[in-house]
Amino acid sequence: MAAETERRWRNILTSQMIPEACGEGKLSEPSTARAAASSPELLAASRCILAIDMDCFYAQCEEIRHPHLKGRPVGVQQKMLVITSNYAARACGIKKGDSLQVVREKCPEITICNGEDLTFYGELSQRAFDVAARWSSKVEKLGLDEVFVDVTELVAERFKALEDPGACLRLASTGHEYPKESESGRSEVQEVGQADWKDLDDAHRCWARLALASEICREIREAILSEIGLTSSAGISVSKQLAKMVSSWKKPSQQTLFLPTADRLGHLLPDDLAVQKVPGIGFASTQKLHELGVRTTGEVLSAVVPEGEEYGRLLTEFDAGALRTMKALCLGIDASPVKASGAPKTCSVQDSFWQGPVRTDVQVRDNLLALAQKLITKIRSDERMYGYRPIPTFSLSLMHAPSSDGGAARKGRKQMQLGSFQIARQPGEQGDDERLQGQIADRAFGLFRKLVPEEPFVLHILNLQVGFGEALGAQRRLSFGASAPSATVSAAQLQAQAEGIELTDSDGDGEAGRNKTPAVSTERADAVATLVSMGFAQDRAQQALVQCGDVPRAVEMLLADGPSSPPAHLPHGDVSSRAEKRQRLSCPVPEASGAIIDLLD
Repeated sequence: MAAETERRWRNILTSQMIPEACGEGKLSEPSTARAAASSPELLAASRCILAIDMDCFYAQCEEIRHPHLKGRPVGVQQKMLVITSNYAARACGIKKGDSLQVVREKCPEITICNGEDLTFYGELSQRAFDVAARWSSKVEKLGLDEVFVDVTELVAERFKALEDPGACLRLASTGHEYPKESESGRSEVQEVGQADWKDLDDAHRCWARLALASEICREIREAILSEIGLTSSAGISVSKQLAKMVSSWKKPSQQTLFLPTADRLGHLLPDDLAVQKVPGIGFASTQKLHELGVRTTGEVLSAVVPEGEEYGRLLTEFDAGALRTMKALCLGIDASPVKASGAPKTCSVQDSFWQGPVRTDVQVRDNLLALAQKLITKIRSDERMYGYRPIPTFSLSLMHAPSSDGGAARKGRKQMQLGSFQIARQPGEQGDDERLQGQIADRAFGLFRKLVPEEPFVLHILNLQVGFGEALGAQRRLSFGASAPSATVSAAQLQAQAEGIELTDSDGDGEAGRNKTPAVSTERADAVATLVSMGFAQDRAQQALVQCGDVPRAVEMLLADGPSSPPAHLPHGDVSSRAEKRQRLSCPVPEASGAIIDLLD
């Protein structure tokens, strides 16, 4: 670079790259902040982690399900409480946990939606997860409304442009940079060349990586908004903990970058911060700490010194490993990886009876019947998202009311192997879910009777859970997002014609004729139908699926083969060159969604 450019860049290093208002000496220091000492270690880290949180998720789901509610006050009810509300309702003073009576007094015009059935919420949550997974294979779910995304590899891939001596990256963080608000939504653009990168210290290299990660975060959030209709807020930093802590700093629909300099760590994690505000220190641990008189991060750090007086008391409630983890979190150090979330291994439903406990066998049966229906609904939703998986285990859990003498509430759990009785449904299989509901309730009551042989009893919680087995290789879900547009039966016929398969009856659980085609045929037929609906020739689509195993890779192979059979819904032109361009830009291969694939121009 020219000398003038070099001088300009060096000025940026000392002033503009880290916002002036957030530089050393610009923030008033807390009285004590031992977390600040972690700064050198954190700035040297190369990880780039996003924490994306859907804004008032349940309420947004209801606005998507009922578009006429958009912009109007909406609350979501479970039992007799409003568990969440949208921002229009919060402007009227509605708070989480308000009773229905209080909510209607505060906001008479509010619309209350029943949120006890989580099926629709779960499906939108999975769609948001699938969108994020297009940018990184390391996406971890945290409940229904949050995901962690590790974009370290994608950031490194985009930084490869600096391997060219003449290359120059133009960087600007998108959103806010804690603790400074951005009026424009972006920091000033900085240019980074190969020579510059070699001269940067850890703080400025860390900022450059996080600035690029913030742009990736914006891309993901905009895709979630445009494809699903959900707004989200996000944090960007070097760990899951720090990213999550700043994700809620500016809501709704905004994002915040956190560069772990000493002064910023001191403000994010002061020694007087309540322990329950530290991600990773859960409710149970917080309760134990409070019982021991430890309430702040500073008190934790003072107590976990092995030679200290408090350490022995802590060991009565926590093992040494847990204390080391707790200490690290209070110092802002979190090395936990983003664990890719696959299909859930269990599915459960629960109901609580705090106001009116369950006291009779009749009440137990009625509630188990209702829970069985909810369980079937959730399992069918799981099958739509992940395909057929066997369910070998079924369990019932319960919690008794506390004893009259003040003793702790007793809990119980009983599990059974299902054997030939199957709740899961093979692809294309028809069944009577109403009859199945009764069968599940009967088995659940049998487990209940083993836990509680007879009346009297007083129950506050009932829970049903199934455990999923591993799907057979041929039955694993093909990763193509939305389901194929054609019906299962016609898809099965299409595949049968293509492969010369004769449709025959199979026994299932003893009832002939319930399952009309091998699972592999229907599963692949759905994928073939998806590709055909995009305009690819059926024989080429089938061949590509055999070679690649799933739709995204099959699409990529078909595009790379050239335009001999151009898909009807894709842009015209040099398809192979666009695929090469996508690879150079390290853009993730888009998954099929319905009959549309989005390509770079």
